[in-house]
Amino acid sequence: MEKSLVKIDDNWYQKLIFDLKLLNFEGIVKTKHAIGKRIIEDELKFEKAKYSEKTIQNLSDDLDCDKSDLFRCIQFARKFPELSTAVDNLSWRYIRKNLLPGKPHVSQATGENEWNTPPEYVESARLAMGSIDVDPASNEQANEIIKAETFYTAEDEGRDKSWHGNVWMNPPYSQPIIADFCEAIVKKYQSNEIRQACVLVNNATETAWFQGMLEACRCVCFLRGRVRFIDKQGNPSGAPLQGQAVLYFGEQEKDFAHEFSKFGIIVWRE
Repeated sequence: MEKSLVKIDDNWYQKLIFDLKLLNFEGIVKTKHAIGKRIIEDELKFEKAKYSEKTIQNLSDDLDCDKSDLFRCIQFARKFPELSTAVDNLSWRYIRKNLLPGKPHVSQATGENEWNTPPEYVESARLAMGSIDVDPASNEQANEIIKAETFYTAEDEGRDKSWHGNVWMNPPYSQPIIADFCEAIVKKYQSNEIRQACVLVNNATETAWFQGMLEACRCVCFLRGRVRFIDKQGNPSGAPLQGQAVLYFGEQEKDFAHEFSKFGIIVWRE
């Protein structure tokens, strides 16, 4: 069967395979960490390096390893950016069983960008703003819960469309798309194209796109725990490695705080 390299240049892929096959360290733990780190570095460096399920399958075939093991390599390198001696002395079996999440999520570069929002957060956003008029990063399944008057799917390039009124946004969680959507909501709010917005994202406070939204929003709820997003089959996903936040843009910040204080701490922008 012909392999499908989704949105990935073939020359880039062949170089990746070549480099990964060269990784042959003294211990299996170092090797697993190096493989995961290389995949993560390429994903961050190259816009085309979006690791879809099909691409991970191709990698597992070419490297003659289990697909789930590749996900674990990615998880391992994300959790331990620098490999310490203490961790290196553990067995790979112990690391997989005791130190890594049970199920890969979007944060582990599964290539799946669309994760739907649990209804309780959507309903609180609707009550806080009064309505949800536009969801610029959605799909038909998600809109059964969100019930936005207008919604755009991945095929519509929603960040470039005209928005209006009150916006709910749970953007795709990969670069550079997430940055594009977050920059778009700031511009549209500051230009008065939209009246209010609630944005659910990872609480990546170190990133430029998160800092940009913090400067423009009125307040933010840092959610307690981690959101169990809903997959395409309608099932709750495994918990992501990172926590989430909901940022509010608009003049009804007291209503937002009233609705979202049950989910976490509200921080007000001075």
